[in-house]
Amino acid sequence: AAAPEGNFRESGLPFLRYISPKEHGESTQNFDIAEDNRGLIYVANAYGILEYDGVSWREIRGARNTSFTTRSVAVDSSSGRVYVGLEGDFGYLESDAAGRTTFRSLRDFIPEDSLEFKDVWRTHATDKGIYFLSQNHLFRWDGQRIKVWENDKGYDYAFPVNNRYLVSAFGSGLMEMRDSTLVPLPGGDFLADKTARLVLPLDSRRMLIGVNSALYTYDGSHFQPFSGEVNAFLAEHFLTGGIFLPGRQIALATDRGGCAVIDTLGRIRQVIGKSAGLRDLKIHSLTTDRQGGLWLATNNGLARAELPAPLTILNEHHGLEGSVNQILRHQGAIYAATSTGVYKLLPASITADGVYNAPRFEQPIIGEVWAMLSMQNRLLLGTNSGIYQIVAGELSRIETGWREAVYSFHRSAADP
Repeated sequence: AAAPEGNFRESGLPFLRYISPKEHGESTQNFDIAEDNRGLIYVANAYGILEYDGVSWREIRGARNTSFTTRSVAVDSSSGRVYVGLEGDFGYLESDAAGRTTFRSLRDFIPEDSLEFKDVWRTHATDKGIYFLSQNHLFRWDGQRIKVWENDKGYDYAFPVNNRYLVSAFGSGLMEMRDSTLVPLPGGDFLADKTARLVLPLDSRRMLIGVNSALYTYDGSHFQPFSGEVNAFLAEHFLTGGIFLPGRQIALATDRGGCAVIDTLGRIRQVIGKSAGLRDLKIHSLTTDRQGGLWLATNNGLARAELPAPLTILNEHHGLEGSVNQILRHQGAIYAATSTGVYKLLPASITADGVYNAPRFEQPIIGEVWAMLSMQNRLLLGTNSGIYQIVAGELSRIETGWREAVYSFHRSAADP
């Protein structure tokens, strides 16, 4: 069903394809996803780097045919090169003499006193170089050498935003890389004791900044709680990241609530969870491809959703049963006539404590309904035993003197 813009709370499930570990033969855990300039998908998997061409999967191994846990992946659009962050290593992909894609480590370029580091959870390609972020080290590769910024208290996350590179560090808060120096931003110490998970440009003067359990706006000096219902949801499910979707919608990855899609007013437009086809609600990373699909790297498999899309699915997950004979809108609400009764759609809602209730159909009334017709305050129903009507939510029979099946209604042109 296609919901008008004002009725987005009636939207159903997106068309989603779940990709199980059996398809590629590697680990269930996927930490990051990127698409290169050719349209190939690269996945940072717990067993290695996965490449997908739209038909088949393959694992990319190291120079000695070794596999490794991969934490992050990014594509430098100017060169087309794919960079990856591993456990205690990072580098890029290249073709060997036989034409096979392999991993090339940059570890030999790392200063000797900075060789001890752990997982590289963030890899970003920028016009100033390629950044690799681990717990206590931020590395930048300019194509010839590696520069390092160490932090004993630890880095949190890093974010490329509108040709700027922002870094969140424990004890310091939000900083910006300027002329090879990390400079604290005004008011950035607000994040000193928080875990930043998201930074997106909201408008010309504000950024949207997400921590574990809430979203804030930042105007360059002050943080304000983001408006809307989304913060109640995040307090319950915990943010792990997010990206912009077409149409200025925002996809939010969560630790235990799947993926929530919101608008810039903070309203939840959709939640992608197990009813949509996910096997796990822990989302590590999101990205979009050139066809507009949304990729989700989860703790148990991958998924690709058609989102946003003009069509969504309302089915048994929403309480709808039987074969659908007709759908119409009556007094602002959607009704579905099926082989098991007539159903009224209740729009999605979110409770004060952050529980998201997806759109759902009320329990059906009467038996099989073949046809419906909206008549001002009445909804006429054609059934196997005559005509019924719903007025103010109450069902009653319209006495006609016969009880034959009614399969359709036709409104009179002369007396509608």
